[in-house]
Amino acid sequence: MARIRRFWPGSSPKLRQWGYPLAAWAVFLSFVFFFSEARKDIPTPLVIAIPVLITGSTLGAFGGILSGLIGLPMTLLAHETLNPNAADLSVVRLVISTLAYCLIGGIGGSLFDLRKRLNRELEKSMSEIGLREEIQEALVESEKNYRNLFELESDAIFIIHNEDGAILEANSAACALYGYSHEELLTKKNTDMSAEPEQTQAATRNTAPLDKVVRIPLRYHRKKDGTVFPVEITARFITWKGRSVHIAAIRDITERRQIEQKLERLATTDPLTGLANRRQFFHQAGDFFDRARRLPYELSILMLDLDHFKEVNDNYGHATGDATLCEVARRLRDNVRPTDILGRYGGEEFTIILPRTNLADARLIAGRLCEIVANKPITVGDSEISVTISMGVAGIDETVSSLDELLTRADQALYAAKAAGRNCWAEWQPGRKRQ
Repeated sequence: MARIRRFWPGSSPKLRQWGYPLAAWAVFLSFVFFFSEARKDIPTPLVIAIPVLITGSTLGAFGGILSGLIGLPMTLLAHETLNPNAADLSVVRLVISTLAYCLIGGIGGSLFDLRKRLNRELEKSMSEIGLREEIQEALVESEKNYRNLFELESDAIFIIHNEDGAILEANSAACALYGYSHEELLTKKNTDMSAEPEQTQAATRNTAPLDKVVRIPLRYHRKKDGTVFPVEITARFITWKGRSVHIAAIRDITERRQIEQKLERLATTDPLTGLANRRQFFHQAGDFFDRARRLPYELSILMLDLDHFKEVNDNYGHATGDATLCEVARRLRDNVRPTDILGRYGGEEFTIILPRTNLADARLIAGRLCEIVANKPITVGDSEISVTISMGVAGIDETVSSLDELLTRADQALYAAKAAGRNCWAEWQPGRKRQ
């Protein structure tokens, strides 16, 4: 076949397929016409069977049977040409010969068809094998790319089993952040990483739908050495290796929280004394006032002012005056309850909200604070400065409609204390006005 193909190097497979049987029959006819004088006793059926077999093995079963039928006239032609003196062929012999040719052609064709089917199956199998290899290579490449991305991510990444919180996989950033080796992390659960294990366990059990992204802006986790630090968590729920899991990206937000807390302190704290500033005081005092009116419960307020503070600034300078304000603020802060709200109202003036405190208790607190400030001079450098305060006391009742009104009453009582000689406190009285 290879030799024959060389005769038709540019021909199509279809042309080459028909060329084989045509060449076989051409050789047969040439043999009949050109070698008839040399060979008188040639076995005609054998000579015809060869092109029939070639035709069948080239064109298939149908072509083989058709060439078997063509064998009938070819038999007659060969008989007359090669064996002219032989006895005439009987009809039975011709029929048997033709059937034999058809059988040979059919067998050759069947073998050809079988070979074609085997070739197709082989090509299909090879194609499937190639496809599987390509898929496997793609999976390996995908896994490699996934692993690279997994490891290059700066955030700690965990793959966590939803059912029990077991850590199934972790990247190197997670090892660095928590201080565990990779092998150690794979023996842990997500609750082992958390400083709030109950909340973490509850969040794990509340499995979100697949591909849903869940963001938790603030949680507290614990490192191997026991250090607790704030984190931000972003989780996506997926199916991984036949398991229901979530991929958790965990970011250490310690620096961000420090900045936020610093900004919050700047926004809510008086920079000199460290007490609540005026804005923060009104925010917190407003909440307490609304709660006291709604529940209701008793609420009192103290407003106080340093006596003759201008003289301290004039005689010792503003730096000493600031130090004096800070020491007064410290003494007040150390002698009020944790639930009380102490703030710098402005200048040398301070206010204190006393939740769940009636006027009788507020009077006692006011007297004690006046004594604490006045009893011991304030030392600033080489100077000892005697400081006193005056204080106004007011309490909530059914006639007070707003926080501003309660503050106004405390302010009027403060000026009554100043009018009474300072270094004392005074309680608001109906009809009393600020002088």
